[in-house]
Amino acid sequence: MKNIPWLFSILLLFVCSASFAQINTNLDQQASAWIINMTQAGGLNQATSAAIENVTLASGQVVIEPMMSGPEYSNVLFYRNLGVTVANWFKRELDIYIPSDAYANVQATELDLFAYNNPWRFQFGTQCVKGADWNGWNDLLNQWVDLSGVKCNLTANAWHHLEFWYHRDPHTSTACSGNPCTYFDELGVDYQYTAINLKTPCSPIPQGWANQYGVDTQLDLNSNGGLNYEYIRHDTVTALGQ
Repeated sequence: MKNIPWLFSILLLFVCSASFAQINTNLDQQASAWIINMTQAGGLNQATSAAIENVTLASGQVVIEPMMSGPEYSNVLFYRNLGVTVANWFKRELDIYIPSDAYANVQATELDLFAYNNPWRFQFGTQCVKGADWNGWNDLLNQWVDLSGVKCNLTANAWHHLEFWYHRDPHTSTACSGNPCTYFDELGVDYQYTAINLKTPCSPIPQGWANQYGVDTQLDLNSNGGLNYEYIRHDTVTALGQ
């Protein structure tokens, strides 16, 4: 699972491209900057409530807490816009904690990064399916791709450190159904690293959408329904290179 040479090559690229860097840190420290979307999260049912706020834990840490409740297989998307970027290389890094009462109702833990530059939408979707594998997103086909062998090992009542490396090719490619390619390069879970090497096509940007990039987290309920929430800290995004 550990793939240090691949990781070092990505880190070297980030260092060499530092002059083009856009770095957004502590995205978890301003809950009011996040937007809640209860209608486009793809669940089979509609959630009944959702909120996102900053809370102070017993340790004194201030974290962000997205939360929802609803029937079985309902989902809620929480996203934060970060502006416009022409960068092609991205890293998102954060810590996540799922309390046990929420963990019982979790279907998947989804953490994404998106970059929209007309005429293309690049959606770097990644989810950890409880009891199964990590998945990557194919935006053109609107479906998840199972990252076979990369097990979802997020546990309840523990902080997990996650790192995601992505990049995009803004040029049309015959390797991606004639569209530009979205690349999922590397996944780090608790400082264990796996080279993903998943390539999927991006999709046309929907009419009326503006150029934008940012991050999101999605809460997905399983067949239990009920309450779902998580804590996120140290949420940081770095965008590099053109």
